[in-house]
Amino acid sequence: MICPRCNNTIPNNSAFCNMCGLQFTPVIKQKKKNSAAGCLVLFAAIVFIIVIINAVNGGDKEDIAVNDTTVVKSTANLSATPGPTLSPEEIEQKLHDEWVISQFRLWDGSHSRLVKFVKENMNDPKSFEHVETTYLVISTQEQLDLIGKGKIGDLYVHMKFRGANAFGGTILSEVEAIVEYENNTLTVLNDF
Repeated sequence: MICPRCNNTIPNNSAFCNMCGLQFTPVIKQKKKNSAAGCLVLFAAIVFIIVIINAVNGGDKEDIAVNDTTVVKSTANLSATPGPTLSPEEIEQKLHDEWVISQFRLWDGSHSRLVKFVKENMNDPKSFEHVETTYLVISTQEQLDLIGKGKIGDLYVHMKFRGANAFGGTILSEVEAIVEYENNTLTVLNDF
């Protein structure tokens, strides 16, 4: 610490300058009190981050499968909710709708396993840029005949993306796939 009167260097804890005698008033630092509002904001931020992480990672699970355990568990949850009792057909429809929603990422609508497949088969996976994903739940024989693969209840997924080709140029490509509801298998229909 330096004395403001004589510019003498003095120890930080001194009450007065040992050269000119100038008396210093001690500086008392007050600790900030923890406020309930601050804790609440911190808690809300942590919850928000957890929700975002779950939303982001939820679509990336590769081993999602609709099996007997899932069906039984989901059936119990659906029938335990207050309200009218659901028929087996309504329960199956709700399970199917949940399965469809779980196939796509929330932030960009892409199909996570199709994106992973495309990146694994690109010259430069880091150049991948998702453009658009559309899908169709195959619900009629006419749609099934038009697509030529899959079963009623399966998903037809069409994705547009950009990426570097073998020469380093960026190109727009498209890929089509079928995701089977029965066993959650992804089948790519075309070369890209």
